[in-house]
Amino acid sequence: MPTKPMNPEVRIQRATTIAESGCWEWMLQKDRGGYGRMKIQMGSRDRFRFTSAHRYAYEIFVGPIPEQMHVLHRCDNRSCCNPAHLFIGTHQDNMRDMHAKGRNGRGYKRNPAARRQNALKRNAAMQSGKAAEPHDNQSGE
Repeated sequence: MPTKPMNPEVRIQRATTIAESGCWEWMLQKDRGGYGRMKIQMGSRDRFRFTSAHRYAYEIFVGPIPEQMHVLHRCDNRSCCNPAHLFIGTHQDNMRDMHAKGRNGRGYKRNPAARRQNALKRNAAMQSGKAAEPHDNQSGE
């Protein structure tokens, strides 16, 4: 006998814990970036899709997400699903928010300025006859 699907609000509440900050932290599966992931059944038992838990929470508690829009976190906690901490924005809004909160890539591979600076250090070391360090980077790669 097929089981009745769980109420979406209850499903989100059971999969989260409430932190002191007020964040509803997703406790189940997360992707590599730290965002909660969940499987959504679509009609029949063998049709489903995966979605981000914070996007699903926004749709359930706030309403539909317009096409081409992102769901951003006020709290800057990727596993948070609290609808009070979520807001809609464009990709550009998301990038501005990321930079304003200091979450932009700063590693060797993502930062052309760091690559140039490291290349200059290596060239100076080679000209002075010193052995250059392989990579003086911040990402540990």
